[in-house]
Amino acid sequence: VAKSAQEVYVTGYSVDNSLFNWPQSGAYNDQLASGGQRKAIVGKFDGSGNCLWSTYFGDGREAAYGIALDGLDRLLIVGETDGTGLPIQPMSGATSWSYTGGTRDGFIALFGSDDELLWCTPYGSDEDDAATDVRASGTGFVVAGWSEGEVTTVDGGAFAYDQSTNAGGTDAFLLAFNQNAVCTWATPF
Repeated sequence: VAKSAQEVYVTGYSVDNSLFNWPQSGAYNDQLASGGQRKAIVGKFDGSGNCLWSTYFGDGREAAYGIALDGLDRLLIVGETDGTGLPIQPMSGATSWSYTGGTRDGFIALFGSDDELLWCTPYGSDEDDAATDVRASGTGFVVAGWSEGEVTTVDGGAFAYDQSTNAGGTDAFLLAFNQNAVCTWATPF
């Protein structure tokens, strides 16, 4: 995702412990990994392809699948975690959940203007779950994913689609947040 013509972010995961380490002052920096352990990665490059910042994200078994910039040019990443090493970071007023079990939950992370970690929360059920995509606008962001269990729901109001339980097997889920990372709607689908 491009912040400007001069800054481009990428995310994903690696099972190798040889990430090109490029810490950035003031940013979230995790430069350690053990071989064979899957870890999410985040990188920032300039328009010429020079690495400006790179980091592992999480210390358990994480993978990042979705990336976006919100209306305040803050980086968002989403993915999955086994809950053992996710850098959970509460933010005043923001919605946060606890790791709920299964072999994995989804996660949502928000970074500030200096790429510092502002907020990170798991989201899921006691079965397997993953957050797979995120889209942002000037007023907030929406996260999509899937769950095999009962996820937390938040009533979206009179005109929102609200499904109270998992319909069986694997359901998609949708979460809507305002710019303060307050969840305003959450439903399986």
